[in-house]
Amino acid sequence: MGSGRWSTDVYDAAARFRAASGASAFAYSDSGAARTHPDLDPRGVPVRESRDSAEHPRSVAIAVLFDVTGSMRAVPRVLQASFRNC
Repeated sequence: MGSGRWSTDVYDAAARFRAASGASAFAYSDSGAARTHPDLDPRGVPVRESRDSAEHPRSVAIAVLFDVTGSMRAVPRVLQASFRNC
């Protein structure tokens, strides 16, 4: 996971690296993959929880959902591009 906080600098650096190398943020999906990347697959995770800690005293559970039908078409790409402009 790396860190307990969001860093716009890290996100921007990753975006610059992808742009310089010609890689897409959606490279895994663009490869024709039909399954969730193993690093993101929740199957086999024994416990899923959101807990308060010293670093995050007011934790908030977040769900990550995947649209595997393709019905959203380009919406995820549009949302990601618009996020950079926030």
